[in-house]
Amino acid sequence: MESVRVAMEVGSDGVAVITICNPPVNALSSKSTSPFSSSLSGLHLLCLFASFATLLCLYTVFIRGFLSFRPFFCGIDRGWVIAVVAGLKEKYAEAMSRSDVKAIVLTDRSLPGIIFPGYFEFHLDGLKFCVNHVKHEGSSDHYLHEGHEEQLPDRTALKWSFPAELNSRENFEIYPTLGFPPLWSHSPLSFPEGLLRFREWPSCRVSGSRWESLSIVTETYSVSNSMQILACLLDDIEFVTRLIFTALPMRSPTRKVLCWNSEVKPSFPLFVMKLGTCFAIKRSIDAVYIFNQGCILILTSCEKQSASHIAVVRMEKAVEETFSLPDCIGGKFCGDPSLLPDLSIELVVNTIEDAPKPTVAAIQGLALGGGLELAMGCHSRISTPEAQFGLPELSLGVIPGMGGTQRFPRLVGLQKATEMLLLSKTIIAKEAKSYGLIDDIASPNNLLYNSRRWALEISQQKRPRISSLQRTDRLGSLSEVHKILEAARKLTKMIAPNMPQHKACLDAIEEGVNFGGYAGLLKEAKISKELILSSTTKGLIHSFFSQRAVTKVPNITNINLQPRKIKKVAVIGGGLMGSGIATCFIINNISVTLKELNSSFLQKGLKTIEGNLEGFVKKGLLTHEKMKSALSILKGVLDYSEFIDVDMVIECVVEDVSLKQSIFVDIERMCPPHCIFATNTSTIDLNIIGQKTQSQDRIIGAHFFSPAHVMPLLEIVRTDKTSPQVILDLITVGKAIRKVPIVVNNCTGFAVNRTFFPYSQGAQFLVNLGVDLFRIDRVLTSFGMPMGPFLNQDVAGYGVALAVKHIFASAFKGRTFESELYELMVKNGRHGKSNGKGFYMYEKGRKPVPDHSVQTILDECRRRASLMPSGKVIDISDQEVLEMILFPVVNEACRVLDEGVVIQASDLDIASVLGMSFPKYRGGIVFWADSVGSGNIYAKLNKWADTYGDFFRPSAYLEERAIKGCLCMQNVAEAEKLRCRI
Repeated sequence: MESVRVAMEVGSDGVAVITICNPPVNALSSKSTSPFSSSLSGLHLLCLFASFATLLCLYTVFIRGFLSFRPFFCGIDRGWVIAVVAGLKEKYAEAMSRSDVKAIVLTDRSLPGIIFPGYFEFHLDGLKFCVNHVKHEGSSDHYLHEGHEEQLPDRTALKWSFPAELNSRENFEIYPTLGFPPLWSHSPLSFPEGLLRFREWPSCRVSGSRWESLSIVTETYSVSNSMQILACLLDDIEFVTRLIFTALPMRSPTRKVLCWNSEVKPSFPLFVMKLGTCFAIKRSIDAVYIFNQGCILILTSCEKQSASHIAVVRMEKAVEETFSLPDCIGGKFCGDPSLLPDLSIELVVNTIEDAPKPTVAAIQGLALGGGLELAMGCHSRISTPEAQFGLPELSLGVIPGMGGTQRFPRLVGLQKATEMLLLSKTIIAKEAKSYGLIDDIASPNNLLYNSRRWALEISQQKRPRISSLQRTDRLGSLSEVHKILEAARKLTKMIAPNMPQHKACLDAIEEGVNFGGYAGLLKEAKISKELILSSTTKGLIHSFFSQRAVTKVPNITNINLQPRKIKKVAVIGGGLMGSGIATCFIINNISVTLKELNSSFLQKGLKTIEGNLEGFVKKGLLTHEKMKSALSILKGVLDYSEFIDVDMVIECVVEDVSLKQSIFVDIERMCPPHCIFATNTSTIDLNIIGQKTQSQDRIIGAHFFSPAHVMPLLEIVRTDKTSPQVILDLITVGKAIRKVPIVVNNCTGFAVNRTFFPYSQGAQFLVNLGVDLFRIDRVLTSFGMPMGPFLNQDVAGYGVALAVKHIFASAFKGRTFESELYELMVKNGRHGKSNGKGFYMYEKGRKPVPDHSVQTILDECRRRASLMPSGKVIDISDQEVLEMILFPVVNEACRVLDEGVVIQASDLDIASVLGMSFPKYRGGIVFWADSVGSGNIYAKLNKWADTYGDFFRPSAYLEERAIKGCLCMQNVAEAEKLRCRI
């Protein structure tokens, strides 16, 4: 059991600083000399979102039933939350009893980081409220907890006596307004209809005490002290997502643990604030409010802790029982989602804001999501200059769930709030102060001093005490509000036409403006519950985790290899791809030598790179100084003389095998022995490219996507002979140039282009069946693709498509569809956007317009294809159009998984999102397929294959999963084991 640290230090100003410390890990420095130092060596606070903890729980239960990752600070055992509360109780009791303590500063390393939004219970099948089973203290099974006995100055003065009325359901009511007034008046329980509370307090209730606990019981287990349910505890030894049913104190006989074993184990650093810390804060604040009306609270994030000032509290290990629940068969949650309660938003934030004593938030590091929402509930906010602020929850499919939709507009103004919320934008401290989000900026060394002084001045009425939820001065008039919201809704339609969270966020804001802050909070809570269960949220969470798992490559990143420093890169070919790749390196301070065949091509390439940089400057992504600096480390050459000291060469010439082979022979002769030989080919087998070279272990694919300086994906292709060192070096380089590197195995088309070659072919197939191509584009954009297949081909041009068409036909004989459509387009002088004529017409400054004169070409193409001999156009719905294009893509994705081209299915998902712009909120191609169902996809493909041929023939991998009812991303053997275990 790792120890939990709760430290207290009383200053000469009479302010007691109580610090909740997370257990130490390797990244934490143990040599700091003050618990209030401003920085921590080796630690970066990866503060995510308030609702992220909620989403993590729901991802575990609703999407897979099992999940794995290791929290960054780790070292936390199952009794952590109980130990934190016990330590806080002890320190608060000490602070209350000391006459020299006039105020309290409450700090926690996680604040203001990710906060669980309220307390959140999972009501599983069979879990029912049985108040008649609640027994008096001393029962062997269920009991009433002596809540504040140890916090009272005179522990012997309180005698508990609970009347029989407590055992009658009639004495309780469902309070539908989420527990207002605040929780220290009474302790409610969360239920589907609202919160449970007493209709009237029993007459014999002891002054100062509060009803603390009931039991929620089933036939198999009990839940005591519902206010202390921990819905998601992340264990650092083996990743197990747990529902912790526990009660205080530790001697409680009713502790139970409900476990899900994890199967998927992505490993990446996350800094997560446990729900238990919320309870610790809540109970500690309660203690202050009950026993000392003169206390002032300051919530802050303290990064360094001093061992000499820390009191270590060791707790016993909790008793565990594991239950098997059929909640993950086929990825389907078998519980009743309707039992999911609304979020109890006032647990921490409203408690602070409505309290009779002022609270100051002292912010250092990141204040994102719930951390910022907590800070906005305080009466003042002070930060360091390096602090960053934002509410990026919309990027995960939810809205701020702890009052952010209400307090944020009231602090920074509605215009700025809607802009930051919709775009998930973050700002620095200087901007935050100018907008009114924070009140002052202090150096790290002075942060706590200034916060103490500020809090004391509020308590002395030298500064105003402001509750942000009550403010209206920054909202403007109703007419101004409606104009701003109308503009925001128009922006939403542009940036997120298919995602519900942006509109829902604006709805919550509007509710609060029209009917008051508390009405807005209720609307926010209701919306949060609905969004958490949405497919959009599930898809975005899957994408979130998938992207963070891609750089963990077995036998590469886990064998103690160290990446080599890449200082100089040579790029061969200054065309569209070569110039884009060179741009990526020079803006990230890596020198580039660009080689071309002649001066004309070289100057054109250099000019293109300069144009790319100017584009970044115009968008505000690059300064003029940075542009000049980037160009200063770019050099153009016409021979290999400058290649003698390069660390990596990236070949970016046309898809010509013999040309690429001769280039690799040349660079092997001219480059140093450690140099990496990379090719940007999109389809050609690497073994063929490197056939004539001796250094097979240095050959690797570095497949960028067009435009290379914009698209975030880097597909790293390895052969059987590529050395682990070279693979690791390229992963590291990919991160350095701000790409998402995904390692795949060598095959024709690799992972992304191979998976998606049926995408264009399926669209052409439908055109040859008589479906309007512009309708096809509309269907795909409605699905969420940024542009349809034919507009996309116009923009990309037909050259590459024609070049790779025969490569795929040769590699995958019998399952490709060969159309003459693109050849006919080129023959008729239509080259797409490059010459202003394709399937669409292009004029400068205008959107592409469908060119219906292309119909004659389509008629000729259909005649040659002879798919509709009767001349009758196929009668097909929009849904069938979508399926006939995407189901063959899923089918090829199954083959890619079956052949082990990718390490895991989630790699292919994030590759489809980042490389082919598959809608992120749909989770990726495989995740989306599983949401549709392998059986459904298999049946449709089989039907079409019988009618139209082998282009639609289901793969053996898909057939097996359809027959056995498994997910496409699931290993059949593991699925069978899981089914047997359940």
